[in-house]
Amino acid sequence: MTFENIKEIVVLVLPPLSALGGVWLTSYLSSKSENENFIAKEIMLKKLNHYEALFSLMRAADREVAELYEQAREAKDARALKEIPQTVFPAGLAIAEYTDDHKLFLDEDVAIHITATFLGPLDVYELDPTSRNYKRKIKESEVHYREEYNQGVKLIADYAGLRRLEKTYKKINKPTTTSPIIDYANGMRKSSEQ
Repeated sequence: MTFENIKEIVVLVLPPLSALGGVWLTSYLSSKSENENFIAKEIMLKKLNHYEALFSLMRAADREVAELYEQAREAKDARALKEIPQTVFPAGLAIAEYTDDHKLFLDEDVAIHITATFLGPLDVYELDPTSRNYKRKIKESEVHYREEYNQGVKLIADYAGLRRLEKTYKKINKPTTTSPIIDYANGMRKSSEQ
């Protein structure tokens, strides 16, 4: 075999081999990408489900906190304050246990923030209802709690990807819905962000 014969064979065989190699490589990379996309979708769905469940636990605990503040405002003395059922602690504990049990899918910062949010209202039990500043301290505690609670809701929406999705939908749909209530709420939202 001469060099020219080898060259002719290589010229004839190389294009089909290159094409087959390209098809195989494309198929391999495509299947690998599909597997990675499938796994990513499954993980995101699990994360979303866990954030949704965490939000449900937050809502339940929030109702307990609202009841605590309402009853605390009506307490006239330390005995009446101590008799208020301590339902916030078990609700907060349920959140802490849930975040611990599902830490593979929940961000640690979100879990810490939300768990700590439900510890703050427990300070109400330490206040003195006969104090001049009692009502003001309850109000301050409630305002602080509400700010932390709302921040927790925003954290869940961010980490679950819901806020980014909402922005995308707004870009696609370009809704122009307006009303005096929506305009007022948007103005309040903008002023609170400044």
